[in-house]
Amino acid sequence: VSLIKVLAKRSGNLWDLDKVTEVIKKANWGNRRKNNASYAYRDWCRWKGFDYTYTNYKERDQPLPYIPSEKELDQLIASCNSYYASFLQMMKETAFRPGEVQLITINDIDFERGVVTLNKPLKNSRPRQAKLSDKLLAMIKRVASGKATLDHIWDRSYNTMHRTYYTKRKQLT
Repeated sequence: VSLIKVLAKRSGNLWDLDKVTEVIKKANWGNRRKNNASYAYRDWCRWKGFDYTYTNYKERDQPLPYIPSEKELDQLIASCNSYYASFLQMMKETAFRPGEVQLITINDIDFERGVVTLNKPLKNSRPRQAKLSDKLLAMIKRVASGKATLDHIWDRSYNTMHRTYYTKRKQLT
């Protein structure tokens, strides 16, 4: 729907097939986005009762992402305060997503066995458990001291956590 709105705004008339095709072709979008706009317009045309033959744009291969070494990750974690360091260490050791780590409560951590249970996974994942190091358990105890058992250990917003991480990473580079 949002792509149809954009096409209507840019072309001025969704009923003019050539004009909409030209708008998609000249848009400052990647080829994947152009394909998605073409598919959305095709579906809109079907809904309105006429045919639209779209151009399939070749999608470029994405470069492989940069994956930092473990040494670089440890340097990043060490440069943060205890709150963010424990958050990053939890993600490193457990491979949980940032949103999943934020949902962890004190009840989800078994300090005796050194295990964290993820009961609220994201993106249709399954609940799972992970073993924690003694170092991380000590970090979590420091951050979680004084919180109730049902409180989230890391209670700042996702955007705040992301901004701080991005800023710290940029400072270190």
